[in-house]
Amino acid sequence: MGLRPRAVTSDTWDAAKANLNVLKDDQTGFLVGVAKNRLVRLTPHQPYQRVEALEIPEAGRLVYLKGVGRVKVFCQRFKKRIVSVLCFVLA
Repeated sequence: MGLRPRAVTSDTWDAAKANLNVLKDDQTGFLVGVAKNRLVRLTPHQPYQRVEALEIPEAGRLVYLKGVGRVKVFCQRFKKRIVSVLCFVLA
């Protein structure tokens, strides 16, 4: 049987495409740090851009993370450093 978490958290170290897809395929939510150079697009037909180039409102923004699919990104500010965070939106 084992542990079946509803969601997991991690920093950018574990936010590799393969890890996120395992969680997504298992229908496990995640809240992870995302490197500023990760590629996203606003619609499936737009070109990819770096996540750091996005304007992210306080309520977050739905985007398509390259190789993963639709996620919601948030921007968390820590003193002088800005860290983008993403959250997988479960259906």
